[in-house]
Amino acid sequence: MSARVGGRRRVVAGLLLTGLTALGCAVPADDAPSGPASATATRATAPATSRPAATLSPSPAPSASESPAAPPDAPPVPTAPAPSTAGGLTESDIAVPDGWSPTARPGSPDDGFLGNGTWVHATSPAHSAFAAISLGCTDLRAYPQPAAALEGTLTNADGAAGVGLVLEFADAAEAQAYFAEWVRQAEACLGTVTQRLALTADTWVGRRNLDTVWSETVGVRGASVSLLIVDDPDTDLAGVLG
Repeated sequence: MSARVGGRRRVVAGLLLTGLTALGCAVPADDAPSGPASATATRATAPATSRPAATLSPSPAPSASESPAAPPDAPPVPTAPAPSTAGGLTESDIAVPDGWSPTARPGSPDDGFLGNGTWVHATSPAHSAFAAISLGCTDLRAYPQPAAALEGTLTNADGAAGVGLVLEFADAAEAQAYFAEWVRQAEACLGTVTQRLALTADTWVGRRNLDTVWSETVGVRGASVSLLIVDDPDTDLAGVLG
């Protein structure tokens, strides 16, 4: 694995699995990298598009299946290969955009998983859900907890990395509530870390500034929420979640 893929893989694993909230709105725009990368970073910190956002229902009051918005305990250090399925989720549930290919990773304790020979692996649902939603630009409200989480790793022809994550909830209402809170977090970061390209009642498409500019989409589909992020600002993710 090249140094670039390894480094980018750790960034995205951190985003989805360990919650690098320091990359949220607390990071000032002046901290954008200098040199060639700064031109791309400027695109991520530009004001959001003027397209009107869809109206999202407020998150319902927390139920017994919801937890306070506090970091969960870290999952145990892996000692065996991660399963290639999680709950009712399989690799077919993870979207792969054009120009990107599923790529198996060996994993490591630092990555939070040990590879199983495939490009997908089960993760801790509570940890993945918290890491994915903790963008850091506003208070984090209670949200439903998923029952299962499955992650897939991708690369493109240039060796850049991408990650897909699917969270499976008890029902569609819980999935919708999680999505609504994720959108609230992402919208709070507009103009600093996130840039919205499109928003409907069930899908957000945009970009995220993670030192380089990544394309990102998140959507609710039935009782699942899918999150996909790739290290390329120009990958078209509109419609990729189906």
